[in-house]
Amino acid sequence: MMEIDGNTKIFGVFGDPISHTLSPFMHNAAFRYLKLNCIYLPFWVEEGLLGDALRGIAGLNIQGVNLTIPHKTEAMKYLDEMDEETNLIKAVNTIKIEKGKLKGYNTDGRGILISLRKDCGFNPKDKNVLIIGAGGSARAVAIRLALHKARKIIIANRTRQKAREIVEDIIRNTDCNAINIPLEENSLVNEAGNIHLLINTTSIGMNPSDFRLVKEKFFERAAKLRLVYDLIYSPAQTKLLKDAKRYHIKAFNGLGMLLYQGALSLEIWTGKRAPIHIMKNALYKAAKSEKWR
Repeated sequence: MMEIDGNTKIFGVFGDPISHTLSPFMHNAAFRYLKLNCIYLPFWVEEGLLGDALRGIAGLNIQGVNLTIPHKTEAMKYLDEMDEETNLIKAVNTIKIEKGKLKGYNTDGRGILISLRKDCGFNPKDKNVLIIGAGGSARAVAIRLALHKARKIIIANRTRQKAREIVEDIIRNTDCNAINIPLEENSLVNEAGNIHLLINTTSIGMNPSDFRLVKEKFFERAAKLRLVYDLIYSPAQTKLLKDAKRYHIKAFNGLGMLLYQGALSLEIWTGKRAPIHIMKNALYKAAKSEKWR
C-alpha cells in the first residue's frame, strides 16, 4: 500500500469519461518501484470544465497530468508553454507544471510508433494508413506517422473540417501525401484496396451498442490490409478488432500505445527512466482482471 503524506506529489489524468482508465495502475506501480513519494489519480473533468480544472492544478500543487478524450485539443489554449512536437500536432496529452506554469507535451505519436514496432512487428514507412477520427489522438498519430515516412495518410471523419485541418498540417509540414474522406461506407470501401494499416482513434466501440465503424464489404476489398489497431483498450476486443480477426488480419487494441505514451510522460515528469517492465506487468494484470474485461 502506498503511503501518502504531506510531501506526496500528485499526478493524474483528466477525462470524460474516466472510469475506464488503466493509467493509475501502471503509473503507481512505477512510482513504487522507483521509490518516489508520488501518486497518480483519475479525475473526471467534464467537457466544458477543462479550463477550470487546469487553472486549479498549479494552485493545488499538482505536478502533472495526462489528458484523454475529449480534452487533448481544447487544452492547447490553456498552456503557457509547449514543446515543438505539441505545437506541430496542435494537441496535448501530457502537462508538466513548472514554477506555476503549464508546459504541454504530446507522447501519443511516439507511443504508437513504439507499439507498432514492438507489439505488432509493423513498420509504417512507405505504407498507406487509414485513420478513423480527427480528434487530438488522430492528430498525434497522423502527424507522427507522416513524419515517419508513411506513404499516404487518409483521414475519415464525420466532421470533414477537422479532417481537412489535419490533412493541411500534414501536407504543410511533411512530405507525406494526405487526403480526407467522409466516414461513410462507400468512401471507406473505395479506399480499402490500397490500405496497409487501419487505426481507429475514436471512442466508437467502447459501448456494446456502438455501430460498426467498418462493414464487411471493406474487409472483403482490403487485400493489402495487414494490421488493424484500435486505440480503445476497454473492452479489450471491440467489434472492429473482432471483425478484423475474422478476416485473418492482425488486430491490436490500444494497451501498447497506452503503455509507451505513459512511460514517456513519466520520464518527462520525473526525469527518471521509466521501468517499462514494471508498468507493463501492472497494466496487463489490471486489464485482465474481471472488472476491466
